Amino acid sequence: LPQYTAVFMNMDSSILKDNELIRIALQKAVDRDEFIGDSLDKIRVDTPLMELNQEEWLYELNVEEAQGALKDAGWSFAEEDTEKLGVRYNDEEEALELKFIARLYDEGSYRYTETLSAVDFLRRQWEAVGFSIIVEFLPLEEFKSRIMNRDYDLLLVGHSLGYNLDTYSYWHSTQATPLGQNFSNYKSFAADSLIEGIRSTFVKDDKQELLKELAEKLREDIPAVFLYRPVYYYATDGKITGLDMSNLAFPSDRFARIFSWSFGE
Repeated sequence: LPQYTAVFMNMDSSILKDNELIRIALQKAVDRDEFIGDSLDKIRVDTPLMELNQEEWLYELNVEEAQGALKDAGWSFAEEDTEKLGVRYNDEEEALELKFIARLYDEGSYRYTETLSAVDFLRRQWEAVGFSIIVEFLPLEEFKSRIMNRDYDLLLVGHSLGYNLDTYSYWHSTQATPLGQNFSNYKSFAADSLIEGIRSTFVKDDKQELLKELAEKLREDIPAVFLYRPVYYYATDGKITGLDMSNLAFPSDRFARIFSWSFGE
C-alpha cells in the first residue's frame, strides 16, 4: 500500500514540458484541505520527503494565481465564453487538454471508491480554471503499459518508500525510464546530487539540511501535485498491553512487536 498518493506530471509531455506556468496552475488550483475535509483515513501531504514536517511545506490554494499563470502562458477563454466557464485555448486555437490516467480497481472496493473520488475532485478543480481533463480508468495491465510508455500527461498513483524513505527510485533522473518509477520523467542535476548526498550522509543534521534543499528543489520545479497519505486504525482488546503501533510503514507490520504483547487482568 502507498505511503503517499500524488498526481505525477509527465514532464516529457508536449504541453507540460518546459512549461512551468501550467504546472504552477495545476498546483495552485487544488484545494487539498477541501479534499481531505473531515476524513479520518487521510492526512495531507505536501512534500514526498516524509522525514520533514509537512506543515513547513504547505502549498496554498490560489485560484487567481492559477488563472494568471495560464493567461501568462498564452491560454485564454474563447471570446464568446464571457462567463469564463469553458476551456482555454492558445493562439493556434488548440484546447488546453490533458490526459489523466488512473488504475481501475474492482467496483465496490475501497480503492475503487477512493480513486474515483480523488480523480473526480481533481478534474473539477482543474476544469474550473480552464483545463479540459480527459480521464481514463484503466485495468491493471493496460495501466502498467501506459506507465511504461509514459503515455499520459497526469498520473494518479502512490509511492511506497519503505522504512528507509529513500527517494532515489522515484526522483533520480536515471529512473526516468520505461522500467523506472520516476513517473514524472523528472530530470534535474541538482536534485540528483542532493538525492545521492542524502543516501551517503549519516550525520542527522547534515541529512536534514540536504532533505530541506531537495524539498525546496521539488517545490520549485513542480513535478507532481502531492495529495495525502493513508491513516490506518486497528481495534484491539483492552486486556492486551504492550501494544505499539507507531511508525509503521506497512499494515502487516502491526504484528512485528507481538513478542512484547501480554494479557492483563
